[in-house]
Amino acid sequence: MFDGPDPFPQTLPCGAYALDLGRRVLRGADGTPIVLRPKSFELLRILIGQLGRAMTRGELLRAAWPGIHVTD
Repeated sequence: MFDGPDPFPQTLPCGAYALDLGRRVLRGADGTPIVLRPKSFELLRILIGQLGRAMTRGELLRAAWPGIHVTD
């Protein structure tokens, strides 16, 4: 878990990890970048932004794929 000032100011905490919004990577507890596919990053960003709130399937699809019809 990160303690003290955030060395990467544009991050969202996620347990022992942090989502680096500026560089669009997930950072491990030691700050090591973990590269994600673009859509995986976006889904994680959306879910972290809604932490503590259940999203419906429709809300998640609209947020992650705006303007695109997505099916199972």
